[in-house]
Amino acid sequence: MLTLTADGSTSHGSIALADEDGFRAERTWTEERRGPRLFFDQLRRLLEETGKRLEGVDFLTVGRGPGSFSGLRTSFAVFQSAALPDHRPLFALNSTRVLAAELLAETGAGRVGVCGDARRGHLWFAVYTGPAENPEEVSPPALVPYENVASQIDSDLPIVSPDRTRLERLAVDGLPAGLLPQPRFPSAQTLGEMALVRKAANAPFDDPEPLYLHSAVAARPRFE
Repeated sequence: MLTLTADGSTSHGSIALADEDGFRAERTWTEERRGPRLFFDQLRRLLEETGKRLEGVDFLTVGRGPGSFSGLRTSFAVFQSAALPDHRPLFALNSTRVLAAELLAETGAGRVGVCGDARRGHLWFAVYTGPAENPEEVSPPALVPYENVASQIDSDLPIVSPDRTRLERLAVDGLPAGLLPQPRFPSAQTLGEMALVRKAANAPFDDPEPLYLHSAVAARPRFE
């Protein structure tokens, strides 16, 4: 079975390919505001490196965020297009599960948190418990106003964030003491390993659509 996974929820995207012998290759990149073209370039290079074709992929899984609107839109559009011709199912998992899996394995903690900047005066925050290879949500990603961070987030939890640098720059009051000092980003390989575990166990996946926590805001017309 040929498996393709990708996560575009942060500025550090990744895409990985696996077959029956395990993961063959993973490519990572920094977005640098180059948009969808960079994602397509990395996918093309991955397929060239491994000698595989997109039409031959059996199992497609994509990280659904929360995170970058443009990155999620691109990764879902590409994977939906790949799934459509042969009516292959598209699977998705919250990108927060990937970060939680790595933190659970690293710390051995019973519970861990994942947070990020949701903009518009909010963080998003989620809590997970083990096992590390297949974390379960204690509380799914939800919005927390900046002013409520200290009261709503358990400061004793080990917490990881892809937006660690930005949160510090924003000087959000009450950042939890357990927040790791360096940002972490979801790995497509970890996402794929988790997806294969869930598929083998017939465990449910998350909804196959991007996870946007804020309602859409209508743009004002430039001319009236």
